Amino acid sequence: MFNYFFKNLNTLFLTCALAFISIANAQEVRVIDNKGTIDTILKQTTAERYDTNGEVEITNNELIIPFNAPGIIDLNDYTTTTTSITIKKAGTYRVTYRVTAQITSGTSRSGTEYILLKNDVVVPGSYSAAYHRISGFSKDTASASRILDLVANDVLKVRGKRYAGNNNTTIQTVAQGSSFLVERIK
Repeated sequence: MFNYFFKNLNTLFLTCALAFISIANAQEVRVIDNKGTIDTILKQTTAERYDTNGEVEITNNELIIPFNAPGIIDLNDYTTTTTSITIKKAGTYRVTYRVTAQITSGTSRSGTEYILLKNDVVVPGSYSAAYHRISGFSKDTASASRILDLVANDVLKVRGKRYAGNNNTTIQTVAQGSSFLVERIK
């Protein structure tokens, strides 16, 4: 009986040590049961896309914002396109986007707005906006972040449009100024 107690106590200490080491290194968290079986309970994953080109025109019409370059993408957990990130495994995720735009021609003060979509439906609390004064002094960044419970095949996108200003003024995204990040946190 005494040996059984110490064996289980040793397993408990080892489990706690592995969990603390895993959490400290921001890797996966593993547990060991009383039979010595190791089980992974959390594996953080990432999907990131960003925009290297810029020059996407933001008009009065709604537009799905393109992010032309793939960053780090855990392919077992996500599929991505230029305009979307698709979840492969259910879990809790941190979803963050930022869009930087500027007036490239014209003089009308303008505003742009952006929103996160899940399966083409607006995600509450994900609205952001930017104000663009005049060409040369108009770069502004809008961003939002949400924690979401997602399931397999949920598709995430960022939609934007100009909400103020006239059609004589052109607003475009800025090269290296926009990104779209999804991180599994639970």
